[in-house]
Amino acid sequence: ISYGTLVGYVQRRGLLPHDHDIDIIMMTDDTPQLINISHMNFSSDYEIKVQPQWHIVDDTHRSYLLEQGINFIEPNARLFHRQTRYHVDIFPAYDFNPLYANKSIENIQSENLTIYDIKYKWFSYPRSWTYPLKICYFSDIKVLCPAE
Repeated sequence: ISYGTLVGYVQRRGLLPHDHDIDIIMMTDDTPQLINISHMNFSSDYEIKVQPQWHIVDDTHRSYLLEQGINFIEPNARLFHRQTRYHVDIFPAYDFNPLYANKSIENIQSENLTIYDIKYKWFSYPRSWTYPLKICYFSDIKVLCPAE
């Protein structure tokens, strides 16, 4: 869990009263797996929409694609309930800082992860703040939380 959802976990062990969605972070390299899942008819109640331009790191260069049901540019994907439209926003985390370098061609894990912070600025932080993930209870539901 991340962003406002993580704040809710720390403060209340659940959603903040004004928050109407769940925010999670997923490594951007795992997005193709999410695309595969989005093509399956895995549920009659839920649907996953992946932003077709998810590979564009700077979301200011992405577009809304309303004809495809993509009414978001910032998260890489959204899992939503078909009737209520409540949703889970799936944001990317990168193994590299998109401002300074391209991903290494060597298969070496970076010591840092990079995400957008709440002011839409790139923020790099130690991988150990996130991994290994730990089990926590969010509104009495077992979820994976950052290590620290």
